[in-house]
Amino acid sequence: DKTLEIDGRVFGGGLKKTGEGTLRLDGADNVLPAGVSLAAGTLEVGDTKSLGGTGDNAPGVLSGGTLRFTEPGEVKARMTIAGPVTIENVASGEVSMTAPAATAGSLTKTGAAPLALKTSADTVWASGTTSPSAVEEGELRLRGENGATLNLQKDFHIGRTNNMTSASAVPAQPGLVVSGDMTATVSKLQAMEGLAAYAETFVTDPYLVVSNGATLYCANGMMPCSGNNKQSLAFHLLLDNGTLRSTGSDFFLNGTTYTVASTNYITMRNGSKMTSWCGWGRFGVQCPFIFDMDASELAGGDPDHATSCLQMYMGGGFYGFHCTFNVRNGSVLRCRAITYNPWASTHEGNYGQPWRFNFEDSEWDLGDESIDMPSSNMTVIVTSTGPTGIVFAPPATRTWKIYTRIDGTGAFTKRGAGHVLVDRRMKFREYTADPITLGLSGAIRVEDGTMKIVDGALSNMTGRVFAFANGATLDMDGVTLDHPVLTGDGRILNATLDNPSCAVSVSAAGEVTGAPTLDFSAATGRVRVDFGRDPDDPLPEDVPLVVAHWTGTKPSAAVLRGMNAGRGMKCFFTVNDDGTIVATARNVGLLMIVR
Repeated sequence: DKTLEIDGRVFGGGLKKTGEGTLRLDGADNVLPAGVSLAAGTLEVGDTKSLGGTGDNAPGVLSGGTLRFTEPGEVKARMTIAGPVTIENVASGEVSMTAPAATAGSLTKTGAAPLALKTSADTVWASGTTSPSAVEEGELRLRGENGATLNLQKDFHIGRTNNMTSASAVPAQPGLVVSGDMTATVSKLQAMEGLAAYAETFVTDPYLVVSNGATLYCANGMMPCSGNNKQSLAFHLLLDNGTLRSTGSDFFLNGTTYTVASTNYITMRNGSKMTSWCGWGRFGVQCPFIFDMDASELAGGDPDHATSCLQMYMGGGFYGFHCTFNVRNGSVLRCRAITYNPWASTHEGNYGQPWRFNFEDSEWDLGDESIDMPSSNMTVIVTSTGPTGIVFAPPATRTWKIYTRIDGTGAFTKRGAGHVLVDRRMKFREYTADPITLGLSGAIRVEDGTMKIVDGALSNMTGRVFAFANGATLDMDGVTLDHPVLTGDGRILNATLDNPSCAVSVSAAGEVTGAPTLDFSAATGRVRVDFGRDPDDPLPEDVPLVVAHWTGTKPSAAVLRGMNAGRGMKCFFTVNDDGTIVATARNVGLLMIVR
């Protein structure tokens, strides 16, 4: 194990390193027209210019051994990988270089400091590369521009540490960072393995980052926590305005079949997108994870097809897994089904925990199916928060059926030209004793197309707000509503309306923003038309306003009563044969008798 140091400039020809010892280059601005070759041992570089100072040199050939950097900087020399080579960065900062081409072999990144491979042109590693590339320590940064592609062909491992036996075997936290205007392609992506004793190692920085417009394409699937009955350390994926595509196989988070798996973290934000396509578009899980989506999209199927949806696929272990989706700020979860593969019969047991889906003003796209509840012992909990809450927008040719319960303080919003059927709660393909599906307290918003709520599937009947738009229709299947508030341009059918309130909004110019249609065949008592005006901002006087439409039995004007029209204003109603209900406000003033 000998070391030879050259502390000076090298001129002319090239330099070839063989043998198991160490050669250290520390001279700046070496001139090596034939390039540097590393076949064995260690080539240690101080000043990065030691490898050659211009791009006019022939590419260096890395066919074996370790290329070690001890000082940060930019490598100007070009490189080609022709065998299994390790690049180690033990410097105090980043070392950057043009992404090497490869004719064979593989790249292993070690050392705690980052290594950046930059590309502005398409680079394809030869299909003859024989083994996976890996990041075992620190960060490997793939940085691109001009829409460049970097195709690594083979599997890629992040921190693969098979059969760890002690805490000291856990390496410095590794990571792969893909950023910029580029697409990086690997065959299959796999991540850390370990033992159960280190399961709860908390991940403070992501292991995998795709950001700033970059795309990472896993051509044969992604298994970020590959276990084979070994416990995986916590995995963190961050997409920050980045895209992750997985085709050819599942996106599969698998941990262990014998011990409680560690929690994995997937964060998406700033318009990020993640797709999984393997025929079924399956997203498989055998370990706990928290999936946090902010203004992003998770989809399955053909990544170029906007309506492709995932099949959530719960693998079986001895214990259950707590899995949470936080979907917020206009995100879209395209998930057509949630199924459970009964590899273990004790999923729910004493240890099983439910899957949770928390929607805040975001959309759940069911594709061409319904929310398909598991056929085995599995619980799904869905909550809604925010003024639009959870959004369903089926296309014109689809009917989506909702069987699982949705709770929370947010709204249920129906968009799209298709049909939504909210049926009674179902589990194991049978109706439950508690039929409530919509247990949320927010508004029911029907903004397009048609929607039906089966009798018994809706809770909180008193004072429920129904908001309409675009002439949408809501069929209530004979439900009795106690003092409902109806707003907007739409129709509510087959409901017994007990003192409904039409919360009509009228502008200063006398323009009605939305006029609901009421089925008076099922109406009882008075109908209140609440104009919502401040006392000092009354309705315009003697301006006819279409405040509602009627269907079924023509109502008498006597059942209509105006509210909050402004100080001194009284509303008079006319019910026309064309289906319109017109209100006219008049200032009746205040009569004072003085004696």
